[in-house]
Amino acid sequence: MNGISESVIHHGYSNGSVQSVNGNFEEKLDELRSLMGKVDGDPLRIVGVGAGAWGSVFTAMLQDAYGSFRDKVLIRIWRRPGRTVDRVTATHLFEVIGYFMQMRF
Repeated sequence: MNGISESVIHHGYSNGSVQSVNGNFEEKLDELRSLMGKVDGDPLRIVGVGAGAWGSVFTAMLQDAYGSFRDKVLIRIWRRPGRTVDRVTATHLFEVIGYFMQMRF
């Protein structure tokens, strides 16, 4: 790493997810917005339409990570009424997806 260290701060949430903040979330978001042709004042819209349990948890994790950049990205979950996910299942989904997101990034 050429003598350069990057500090990483982990924030734990009551739902079991962990958010890593290392100062480059906004840079990554700006890069994605640029690739999508977005300009200032035109937020990127990410919508989990009809997302099942896994999709809803993933979208919620995106909201946790990028929700503070509302001027740049709007993240929504649209689900039809119907089956609910119990707390134990939702907690498990957050843990599994959180684990894979940490391994990936």
